[in-house]
Amino acid sequence: TPTEVPERIPTDEKRYQAHFEGRINAVNDSMVGEAERRRRANDWTFTDRNGRKWGINERGPVLGGRNVPVPVPVPIPRSARDREDAARRERDQRREIDRQAEQTERERYLRDRGRAIRERNDREREQKGPPATPPPSP
Repeated sequence: TPTEVPERIPTDEKRYQAHFEGRINAVNDSMVGEAERRRRANDWTFTDRNGRKWGINERGPVLGGRNVPVPVPVPIPRSARDREDAARRERDQRREIDRQAEQTERERYLRDRGRAIRERNDREREQKGPPATPPPSP
């Protein structure tokens, strides 16, 4: 009778390769599981014994393997009160923007006037010359 073939002792390279393949397979399994979890979150369908799908997926209801088109809802018209509230908010925002613009312009004007007054005072001082010393008191 034949004897068993003695098992070979794997080399360091073979052991490393086996370990590496095991880690890669573990990562791949995790990625497949995550992809399946995401698919199930958006796909609530099941397949019957005839191979047809039933349920709801990201495109809408599925009946017998066919997606049923879903009408796009018509936007609900806003009531008169909603339109008035929106117009009031817009007016308030515009009023605040205008107020801030006027404030900025006023500050710029005051800054420019102050600079002009300082420059004029400096020119007048230069024209007068050095201040006269008062005569000594007796």
